[in-house]
Amino acid sequence: MVGFSDGSIMSLRLENFQTFKKTVLTFCASFNFIVGANGSGKSSIANAIVLLFGGTPRCIGRGKTIGEYVRYGEEAGKIEACVHYEGKELLLGRYIRKDGQSKYFVDGVACKKTEYEDVIRRLRGNVGNLCQFLPQEKVAEFTRLSCEELLIEVLEAVEEEEALRMIKELGELECEKKKVIEDLEVECKRKECVDRMVKSLGSDVRKMKEKEEKENRIKMMREKKDWMIYAKYLERYLESKRVLSILKRQMEEKASDASKIVNEIEELKCEESQSRIDLLIHMLYEDDEVLSKLIIDLKRIQHDFEMLEVDKECLKNKEDRREAEISNAKQEIEELEEEMCKIKVPTCPKEINTSIVYDLEEKASNLMRKRGKIQHESGELKRSIDDLNGKKRGYEQMEEMRMQILKKYHIDTYRAVCWLRENRHKFKGEIIEPPFLHLRIKDADYTIEVENFLGFQSLSPFICKQPEDFERFVEIMKDEKKWKINVIEAIRSDERSGDAIVNKDVLMKLGFDGVLSDFLECRDEVLDYLNVVGHFDQIPVCKKCIDETVVFKTTNVRRMAAGGRYIEVKRSRYGEDYVIIDNPLKARNLFSAGLSFQELKEVENELESKNAKRRQNEEELKSVLKEHEMVDKQLQDAYEEKRRYDALHMEVKKKETQIKVLNGTIERKKQEMKTLETRSDLIKESHRIDVLAEELDEKQEYKCEEIKKHLYNEKYFEMFCEAQRVSIDVVRIRKKRTTLLECKQAIDKALMDIEIEALDKKKECRETKKLIEEKKSILSGINKTEEYELRLAELPNSIQELDEEISKEMVRLKFYNADEKAINELETSICDLEQINRKIQDNRDNLKSIEENVSKIKEQAIYKIDKLTHDIGKLFTDLFKMTGGDGKIKFVSDDLDVCKWKLNIMVKFNSEQNLEVLSSHRQSGGERSVSIILFLLAMQDHIASPFRLVDEINQGMDADNEKLIHDILVTLSEQQKIGQFFMITPKIVPGLTYCENMKVIVLYSFNGRVDQADFIKYKLKMLA
Repeated sequence: MVGFSDGSIMSLRLENFQTFKKTVLTFCASFNFIVGANGSGKSSIANAIVLLFGGTPRCIGRGKTIGEYVRYGEEAGKIEACVHYEGKELLLGRYIRKDGQSKYFVDGVACKKTEYEDVIRRLRGNVGNLCQFLPQEKVAEFTRLSCEELLIEVLEAVEEEEALRMIKELGELECEKKKVIEDLEVECKRKECVDRMVKSLGSDVRKMKEKEEKENRIKMMREKKDWMIYAKYLERYLESKRVLSILKRQMEEKASDASKIVNEIEELKCEESQSRIDLLIHMLYEDDEVLSKLIIDLKRIQHDFEMLEVDKECLKNKEDRREAEISNAKQEIEELEEEMCKIKVPTCPKEINTSIVYDLEEKASNLMRKRGKIQHESGELKRSIDDLNGKKRGYEQMEEMRMQILKKYHIDTYRAVCWLRENRHKFKGEIIEPPFLHLRIKDADYTIEVENFLGFQSLSPFICKQPEDFERFVEIMKDEKKWKINVIEAIRSDERSGDAIVNKDVLMKLGFDGVLSDFLECRDEVLDYLNVVGHFDQIPVCKKCIDETVVFKTTNVRRMAAGGRYIEVKRSRYGEDYVIIDNPLKARNLFSAGLSFQELKEVENELESKNAKRRQNEEELKSVLKEHEMVDKQLQDAYEEKRRYDALHMEVKKKETQIKVLNGTIERKKQEMKTLETRSDLIKESHRIDVLAEELDEKQEYKCEEIKKHLYNEKYFEMFCEAQRVSIDVVRIRKKRTTLLECKQAIDKALMDIEIEALDKKKECRETKKLIEEKKSILSGINKTEEYELRLAELPNSIQELDEEISKEMVRLKFYNADEKAINELETSICDLEQINRKIQDNRDNLKSIEENVSKIKEQAIYKIDKLTHDIGKLFTDLFKMTGGDGKIKFVSDDLDVCKWKLNIMVKFNSEQNLEVLSSHRQSGGERSVSIILFLLAMQDHIASPFRLVDEINQGMDADNEKLIHDILVTLSEQQKIGQFFMITPKIVPGLTYCENMKVIVLYSFNGRVDQADFIKYKLKMLA
């Protein structure tokens, strides 16, 4: 533990961490030089230190989760370190799982993460600081730091909390200062605007006063107009009241006259003559009703006599018609007998043999069915041929589509294909077009697997079978045409460079469906080319998931496609370790699901056989149609003979039927004639008419006697004479009553007119009163003083003149376009101006106070930073002179805001150059690496860090610079001027110097586990 400071790492134990299975490393208290080839695990040591001291994958710059650092194939890893602390050994441990979980241990005891972080904080280990820990992935990030960012990074590294606090406070004060200056500028601009507004509002206020005077004059004129209208309405109201009282008196007089007339009419209704005439009229009406009934009965009897005469006339007509019908029936019977004698029935023909027709029809039906069957089969063949032709056209269209894709993605190859198709005769042998145009996939289910292993380079070359054709074609394409295309000579499968062939039986046992070449259909030359160049016969393929670890351990397979994934193994050159890379397969749509060559050949063969069958059917159909034509002709002749027989047979049947019908008609006519000759219905009708005539004579005689008795009654005559006398008095009374009614109607009409006029006047009074009330309510608020009366007297005295004057003043008023709110705005603007002046003064006072604080704090901060950079710069200059160059640390803060303060690393590498700022644009990678290491060494006295680590910072350095930096570190280690320092590099430059205060750790990658001491003995023996 001699020389170790608190927090220094004494040893590191790794188990299942990245590339390490189980390893223990011991370190010295000064310079630890770690070297190893790529992939040996150098950066894994740096990563382990970072994660152990509370770092994250983000600090390392590699990976996203902690689980990615667990060794491949393991579930958990372990990092343990023995750290020096207060004279004792402190054991720190961190267990990491593949799922991202971590456990923390201090001296073998599990603890919480917060407790563990407290221990790390006491050890002062800050792996997030680039000045303490600079991993391989962060070197470029350090060089990309701006001068402003570098200053903050250095202050944080040396834990200059006071300076950082001052910078932060200065930043806040400067932001506040900018805000105050902006507010001050805004308020000053507002003040200018308000001043201009106050000046412009003065003229508007004067116009507003003139406008108010005009408005007051218009108001006075309108008030005088209202007073005049009020007086006019009041006068009209009084006049309407007077007229209404006159109309009331007239209505009362008319009502009295009408009442007198009504009384007189009632007296006339009560006279005796009126009631007597009513009684007599009623009695006469009763006698007249009896007489009227008798006369009606007599008229009905007379009507019955007339109807009886009509019946007699009808009976006579019926007898005449009966005689005519009997005569007609006799004549029709004679005509029917004469017609029946004229009908002659022909001889019945001899029956024909119908079995011949039936046989011919059966034969024709069989031929029709045979023709239909042939035609149906031909139709099915046509559809099949059309489908096959469609598939063949699809194949041709697919070829054309691929040509268009080729034209889109590589125009030179497309042009070369077009040229070759027109000039094949110029070459001795065959030149095969690019595989992209004719390559087919046997099984469409494996399209995505095939596409992911095919690229443009493998699909675009022309293949020449003859060497002289190859030379000639290349000369034309590249020298004459200047087209950028790929051309190769035909490759045979036995030309591969000794690669071991994969045993397909072994692959089948492992669950594979085959190798990639098994699913390709193309020419042998193309397949040989793909097998040799792309190893398609060594890439196994399957649809289901397979344990790739077993495959890669038991076979020499390097790539495969399984379970929708592309899987590749990267084997270590130093042992049997390997890393498996897998990515999901993605569809590239290079090949559509078209026909394969075998399918196309099968389509053409099937098309040829179906066309032959179709031609055979056509010949067979011709013979069937010819035979059917002959049978049809025989059948038509048989049908003609049968039609003649049927026509003659039908004629015989028709004549016989006519005779039967005529015999039936004659019999029916004779029967009807017998019925007509009886006349029984006519005799009954004549007897009924005679009986009715006797009954009507008796009724007529009785009704005449009744009428005669009624007309010779004396009481009826006396009532009639008395009614004549009383009717004269009644006429006189009615005439007088009519006159009185007319007088009453005239009085009622006059009364109605007066009432209507009175209602109009009442309505007029109400409306006028309402107008008076409205005007009164308007004028009630006016205080009529003497001054007010005088001002009214000065105005015009008529309503018309007032209206004209008001119109003129309103027109003048429109020309006063001043803002009505000008007075209020003027007052508001004056108040705003006062507030703005106060704000401006407050901002100026605040700005002065901020500037004083900034100046005070800036002076203190600059002093601290100048002192720090001076000390670092002095040591940096001394270290840089050891390299033969010169360096300087310059702090720039003159008249700059704190956010623009810079820390410039000024370097030059020979005496002829001037000092320049270190940046990624001026110096080379090696020069930057040298400068960064020297800068970190210059800071070591100011960083309270237990160790420092740089990982492969020598990338880009030449051998001289690497040796120079190494010698400086060795010298500092000998002088014990350097703390624990880890430098990781992939190589050892020849001629390096070493010292007792440093430790060299050489890493090798191998399987198994060997004790470190035994390995050192072995290497010393080898070197001896």
